[in-house]
Amino acid sequence: MNNGPGSFSAICQQAGLELGQNGAPNILNVEPSRFQREASRLIQRGGASGASCVESFLEGLQEHLEDADNLRICLIPIIKSSDKGQQAFSNGESLVRILLSIDIIQQGLMEALLERIYGFLSDEEKESSIPKLILQQMRWLNNIIEPAQLSAKLLEVIGVSSVTIQRDIITSLPEIVPDSEHKTVVLGLFELMESSSELMVPILDALSNLNLQSDMLVNARNHVMNKLISAELDDLPIVIKFLLQTVEPDNVGDVIETIRQKLDFRSINKLQKSSRSKLKKASANQTPEVLILDALKIGIRFQKFVMDAWFKALAAISKPGQYKVIDVMVMFILYSIVSLKKKVEVMFRKKIIEGLLTRKLLEDTILVHGVSLREYMSAVLSISENLLRSSQNYPIVARTASALYTSAFQVSDGYYRQEIVGSLLVHIGSGSSIEIDASLAVLQDIVQVSRSALNEYSLFIKGVLNYMDNMSLEHIRLLFVILGSLAREDEISCDSGTLITDLNIFIRKQLSNPTVQAKKIGVMGAIALVQAFGVMENGGDEKGSSSQAVASHRQAEVDPLLKISVQYLHMIKEYCQRSAVCLAMTFDELASMVVSGKLNPKLVVWVKEEFSNQFAETFVCGATRRT
Repeated sequence: MNNGPGSFSAICQQAGLELGQNGAPNILNVEPSRFQREASRLIQRGGASGASCVESFLEGLQEHLEDADNLRICLIPIIKSSDKGQQAFSNGESLVRILLSIDIIQQGLMEALLERIYGFLSDEEKESSIPKLILQQMRWLNNIIEPAQLSAKLLEVIGVSSVTIQRDIITSLPEIVPDSEHKTVVLGLFELMESSSELMVPILDALSNLNLQSDMLVNARNHVMNKLISAELDDLPIVIKFLLQTVEPDNVGDVIETIRQKLDFRSINKLQKSSRSKLKKASANQTPEVLILDALKIGIRFQKFVMDAWFKALAAISKPGQYKVIDVMVMFILYSIVSLKKKVEVMFRKKIIEGLLTRKLLEDTILVHGVSLREYMSAVLSISENLLRSSQNYPIVARTASALYTSAFQVSDGYYRQEIVGSLLVHIGSGSSIEIDASLAVLQDIVQVSRSALNEYSLFIKGVLNYMDNMSLEHIRLLFVILGSLAREDEISCDSGTLITDLNIFIRKQLSNPTVQAKKIGVMGAIALVQAFGVMENGGDEKGSSSQAVASHRQAEVDPLLKISVQYLHMIKEYCQRSAVCLAMTFDELASMVVSGKLNPKLVVWVKEEFSNQFAETFVCGATRRT
């Protein structure tokens, strides 16, 4: 190394720096600002322009940095010598950072540093921290002497670097390049975006932090919109965020329409499932679909005119088939905004009545994308409640609310399932026939698709038995059918069996009541349990001889489930043999179940043997004697 008076090592020593070698630390004996001033003076002292001394200094510096250990030491905070020992300066400046503040050597040093990044292109060197440390030295410098040369050099290095280093440089550009060079950098990033889709995220991140003129911003946004349909799944959240946070009132409608047409959540969900093995490492809250919804939510709330424009776009849809999954999701996002809650609710109801917002679309949205919509389950529940409450003159609204409830229950966690059941029970207690019909229908649907899950809330549903004053016999029958199905599930799963015990007490109490209305309720409950425990477990059609029939008659009394049906039929006979009205109801319900073919043949034979004579004596022979 040249140790002459104008050399790198000599100037550093004269300015107050003990230069370490072979990885030894650099020790500064003066304040950084004083070292900077003294080094600058010594470099410029080499002649009229200081050119020869500058070259000598830079050559010595480059030679010193050839050693990897020396390079690392020069890129980390320098150590100051003091009476109490050696310590890093509080401002964390490195030797390279201090030297970059010397105008006369800044450009040469920057080029030398960026040239060193070329050396980190092989696979084994990709994870090196040196490129990041080099870029860190160039951030937020007070003054850039040759900004055009710097931006050109950075773009040049990006073009030949590994993807990892490309990402680091691109994300650092807004903090390195001055405003005067932002246009040049943006054009370079556009070209890079065309040739390398995997750099979409860092490029958009950089564009979001660059000061773009209006025309450049429009070009950037149009460029990104053209890339929307072909963007990688993991890149979509940042793409959506960029579009919505850089949009302007004049073109917000076009941006929203582009997102609506090109952001296909059905395809996104399929891609997400196909790469499920990769997603197992991520939590359910970090799937691409969840992150895209978060980007939409942030973008919609970021500026009020975006929020208003999106609501208007959804309200303006007037033809069947135009609503998409993204529209339903955005409605849930808008509904979660307090100022738009009522307006979205009115629009939701209006579009359902007009047949534009269909049950199938709503069901598909919730069932397929339920995990991603968990944040908005409270909105789904609130919309369902209000739709059902305002459905008196519009059965289609009640059916749609029912579909929302049923779908939401299937994809919700325990908390929202309990909320859904509680909401349905409130509707049942409202006294409105339409609300009661719809709520019981929802519970029946849930029993069919999620019986074991609903069984956890059977005690809540059983509580409705104490408030049946506003319910018709048909409503009561449906309620007992639901409870009967849950009681069967309780029995099969070998749970405590408290539901069947409670129902048994209630039904016996009603049947023993002398009033006809109470007995009818008891019959409804008993028949519902007969049906629940007497259903045929297979679709087979059992036929046989009389001996087989006798055997079946006996088997019905010992079968673990059928014997429960038998017990309730005995209960009806015990308490209702003097009530022709209750017997007529019993025979009518039994006939309907037998004709449906759903009862176990063993139980059918038992009913035939036990009730045929009583039916004949009560309704045939008695009628003959009267005639």
